Amino acid sequence: FLDDIATALIGAGLGIQDTSDAVDWRIREGFLQDAPDRSVCLYTAGGRPPETLEPADYPNFQVRVRGKANDYDAVQIMEQSIYKFLHAGNAPIQFGANYVYVYAIQSGSIPMGQDEKSRPALIRNYKMMLQRS
Repeated sequence: FLDDIATALIGAGLGIQDTSDAVDWRIREGFLQDAPDRSVCLYTAGGRPPETLEPADYPNFQVRVRGKANDYDAVQIMEQSIYKFLHAGNAPIQFGANYVYVYAIQSGSIPMGQDEKSRPALIRNYKMMLQRS
């Protein structure tokens, strides 16, 4: 499902899926590379148990937004834009027939501090419901 989330974010203009290290806000899945500085990474993050009587799964995922050195304001703006797009069905793009909902788990983002290159990062966790086909 991370591919679908990435595609929706790209379609909303909230990142790009380019392989160049020179682009801003490149979207990655599963791991965050050293470049580019401004990056968005999506991670799977467990979830609650699947339904046994209904064909439904409840995976969680995490969005991590990292910026350039000492670029906290840009990181906060991007993280909030992603939140506004994903949370509570606000996304104008249909993720697919199997997606029932996407909700943020926290009402605020979680600061991750700065890495060794003084690049700030914020994360937010989301939950979703997927109908099994």
